[in-house]
Amino acid sequence: MDCHDARLLLTLQRREPEQLDRVELEAIERHVELCPGCQNWNQSEARFESALTSAVKAVPLPAGLKGKIASGLARSRPPRRRSWAAAVAAVLLAIVATGTYYWWQPEVIDFDQVRELESYEKPGPDAVQAYFLKLGHPMTPPPQFDYGYLVTYKLVVVQGKAVPQLMFQSRRDNGGLVTAYVYCLPNRQFRFDGDLESPVSTGPNRQFEVLRGERELYLVDCAGGDLWMLYRNAL
Repeated sequence: MDCHDARLLLTLQRREPEQLDRVELEAIERHVELCPGCQNWNQSEARFESALTSAVKAVPLPAGLKGKIASGLARSRPPRRRSWAAAVAAVLLAIVATGTYYWWQPEVIDFDQVRELESYEKPGPDAVQAYFLKLGHPMTPPPQFDYGYLVTYKLVVVQGKAVPQLMFQSRRDNGGLVTAYVYCLPNRQFRFDGDLESPVSTGPNRQFEVLRGERELYLVDCAGGDLWMLYRNAL
């Protein structure tokens, strides 16, 4: 199941759950569990639909629109898929209604959503840990770093697995930047057989280093200077 199919089925699940059988529901759950993009999309869409339900219901639609959509889809599908035709028609009808509403109405500012966006950029190990836990990826922030240098954090894919990534950055005395991308790799999914005490150079002024935590390995990709400049109590 790709993301396009998963998001259509997630929409059907919210609006016409009776149209989905157990096999399809389990397939959706497996996909969403492994796909951070669809997790975030589904949460955003759920909030969006909840906020606009009353407004969408008030939008007048052309007479017979739902019947025309359902009839056209039913004629283009094999008989065994006609229940799907009705479900898809309901989704299209909601999309048309929502689009009609937004064409004529400005969006009301949602301060709660703005506050959630702001919290994403809040530095500090507690905020980082809470953010990834909410996404279903429990982790322990690397304790060596000074979180005053934290710029951003998000989920990224490493070797086919979604893992937390933190970016730290500091300016050197000569004006140059020291940047470190830290990948938090769970021990149950990754291992490192090399020497933890020996950074691996990958080019001029750039190196990889692996730090060991209690539950994960921290793979650090550092460029622009020495990694210790981003550590706590660095002189």
